[in-house]
Amino acid sequence: MGSSNYLTYEVKERTIFGQSRWMASLRLVKRYRLCDLVEEVAARNSCRPAEVEAFMVALAREVGVQLESGAEVNVKGLGTFYPKMITQMVDTPEEATLKNCVKSITVGFRPEQKMMRAVKEAGIKEFDKPKQTDSTKE
Repeated sequence: MGSSNYLTYEVKERTIFGQSRWMASLRLVKRYRLCDLVEEVAARNSCRPAEVEAFMVALAREVGVQLESGAEVNVKGLGTFYPKMITQMVDTPEEATLKNCVKSITVGFRPEQKMMRAVKEAGIKEFDKPKQTDSTKE
């Protein structure tokens, strides 16, 4: 972190209830896969790519095992993973059952402040104007 990179965005059209709406959307410059991260980490350390990959796969597996048991897992430099339940409110305690309240169970993630700060400090420096459609031309 602390690089001179910056984020870019583009304007996208979305149709909501039959009406065109416009929104700014961050543009991803690349999708990193495990093999990409392995190469980057290995290049910055004295480890071989195979060692880095084995460690990362083992780390992900162990985080999953701990989440399955209901634990919260903090990975220094990355953030905290935790089991998360998406629920809805009900009127009485008797109605608060799995069937009535729980919509889904997923994984939550809180990135470390340093990581969040790096993204925030990168800033946004580029704007792509939307392509006009026939309905938006004057």
